Amino acid sequence: MITRLFAIVSMLAVAACATTETATRAEREPALTQFAPAPSVNTRLDYEVWDELLSGMVFSFGQSLRTRAGSPPPKTGSNLTPGHDSPYRLEGNRVVFSLFTDEYKALIVEYRIALEDIGNEIDIATLSRNEQLAYWLNLHNALMIETIAVNYPVKQPHRLLFGDPGVLLDDADLVTIQGVPLSLRDIRERIVYPHWDDPLVIYGFFRGNIGGPSIRREAYSSSNLSANLRFNATEFVNSLRGVSERTNTIDVSQIYYEAAPWYFPDFETDVKAHIARYATADVSEILENDRPLRKGVYEYDIADLAGGVEGGSSYYVVDALSGQEDINIDVPQTVTRLLKEFENKIETANRRRLFEGRPRGTVTIIDGDEQQDTTEID
Repeated sequence: MITRLFAIVSMLAVAACATTETATRAEREPALTQFAPAPSVNTRLDYEVWDELLSGMVFSFGQSLRTRAGSPPPKTGSNLTPGHDSPYRLEGNRVVFSLFTDEYKALIVEYRIALEDIGNEIDIATLSRNEQLAYWLNLHNALMIETIAVNYPVKQPHRLLFGDPGVLLDDADLVTIQGVPLSLRDIRERIVYPHWDDPLVIYGFFRGNIGGPSIRREAYSSSNLSANLRFNATEFVNSLRGVSERTNTIDVSQIYYEAAPWYFPDFETDVKAHIARYATADVSEILENDRPLRKGVYEYDIADLAGGVEGGSSYYVVDALSGQEDINIDVPQTVTRLLKEFENKIETANRRRLFEGRPRGTVTIIDGDEQQDTTEID
């Protein structure tokens, strides 16, 4: 873990605040052409610090059981059910926003600034295609996590507003690279989607909510890009968030509709073929039925453990070596309830043998001619 903290007084509040748009997207489009890939150097980026941060903040929920979770019991003496109540609440990885300390938030802010600085110090477009893609995925996801962390608690991140008049999170300018203000949507739809032909890239973008692709517990890099994107694609396609069925339709995630202009021009045929590529037996069976596709329900609730709420009970972490109570952590009761449900999910999976046989800071610049053994994402 990083041992050095910069003195950050108001940075937490300022770093995630977006400026109002000073130019229309159409006016900005010519400037975005400078990010078109033009590989010419062997520079590599080291994301070790982001690896450490992600491994400490992401809780893995594993593969979906393809069963909608029932309604959780209401709070004692109340008809209200605080925390997550979505039928998809046991799918997709989570970021433990409710447990972040100010110091941990400062580390995230510091690292995102380092990523931004790198994008302004070197020409990202000259890196190898995998290096470029890894950079844009990591920058997008660091921005998403930072913005939610600074504004937490928040129930549905996509509703966050910035500037005056308010601009929604997806379209707010959160970072400036080579003089060009960029939003999360800019990174996805104006840099990555137009220049990468493989729809696998859509699974690398964390949307901050349950409905989208999972956040990984490690950073993307040129050496793990293909494997991690394929893992995320398989998890998503075979979850209810990705594909589900009704009597007369096959419901698919709205992320396929958003990506259609770049990847699925013949929507029904192309999406079905894409899903079939990563589908396991259950989803393959759904695709065999000749039913039209329909935009399914998308879960906008935050991808955390607490459901976007604060407060809870005090727990003590016992030091493994001394046996002494070491750290006092305030854990929301909503978290303990969800983790109990997760425990039950694992017990169910093991009992049914559902997964047997299934595959289960700073940025350092490195110059050199070393060839990496990795599949390039087109």
